[in-house]
Amino acid sequence: MPGNDLDALAAELFKTFARFEYALKATEFHKGDGAAEANWRTFAESVAASFEKPAHEEFAQAIAYMLDNPPKKQIVEGGVL
Repeated sequence: MPGNDLDALAAELFKTFARFEYALKATEFHKGDGAAEANWRTFAESVAASFEKPAHEEFAQAIAYMLDNPPKKQIVEGGVL
């Protein structure tokens, strides 16, 4: 059933995201004392050079694809989503 495939993909995405977020916090990309929150901005700044001058052609192609085909963004216009 197609719905089950989508559910499985969604569960896999959630698990992968949760692991990545934990890894950020565990490697000190967190916001300091208090609630354990990943510091995405600090992480992004630490890897920015990898995107400016990719070491591998396949990575450069992936970056070019994402820049040429950015994800769609939901907007609200006139109170309508």
